[in-house]
Amino acid sequence: LGMAAIASFVAGTLGMVGLTFFMPLLANQALGFGPPEYFGVIVLALSVIVGLSGESMLKGLTAAAFGLLLSMVGLGLSSGTPRFSFGSTALCAGFDIVSVVIGLYALSEVFAALEESRQAVAPGKIGRVFPTWAECRQCVGSILRGSLAGFGFGLLPGCTPGATTFLVYDWEKRLSRHRERFGRGALEGVAAPEAANNAT
Repeated sequence: LGMAAIASFVAGTLGMVGLTFFMPLLANQALGFGPPEYFGVIVLALSVIVGLSGESMLKGLTAAAFGLLLSMVGLGLSSGTPRFSFGSTALCAGFDIVSVVIGLYALSEVFAALEESRQAVAPGKIGRVFPTWAECRQCVGSILRGSLAGFGFGLLPGCTPGATTFLVYDWEKRLSRHRERFGRGALEGVAAPEAANNAT
C-alpha cells in the first residue's frame, strides 16, 4: 500500500509536469488532425498495445480486430443510426472500452494465474505499511518506466488507465531479472502499474 501511494504520487507529479510543458505543443498538433491522422494514431495505438501485450502477432492482431469489431456496436457517430445492435436498445449504447480491454487482456492473465497453484502473497501479519529507503531505491526505475509509459499511453486514443496497468505490469515483468518474484509480492510489480495508472 505504501509503495502504491508513493508511485502514484511521483507519477501524478511527473504527469502534471509533462502536461504543463508538452500540452500547448500537443494541442496545436491535435487541432490540425483530420481523418488520415486519426487513423494513423489509432493504428499506432493498436500496434503499441499488441507489441507490449507479449502475445504472438497473430493473437495480438486477432484481439485488436475483435476489439475494433466491438467498438463498431452502437450508434454511428456521424449518422446517429444504430450499428450492429440487432434491435436491442441496450446495445445502442455500445460497449464500454474498459470492459472490452479488461476482457481481452486481463482475463487471460487471471485464467493463466488460476492454472498455477499459488500461495497467498502475505500469509503472515503485516508489520508496516510504508517501504524502507532501500525498497524505494529498488523501485525508482520501475516508477520512472511506469510514469513514462503511462504518460505516453495517455496520449493515445483508447488507452485507459485500466488497460495501461496490465500492459505495464507485463512489461515490467519481462524487463525484470527476477521474474520469479512477480506474483509473490515483488514491489516492482506494484510500483510500475500504479505509476502508469496515475500518469495515464
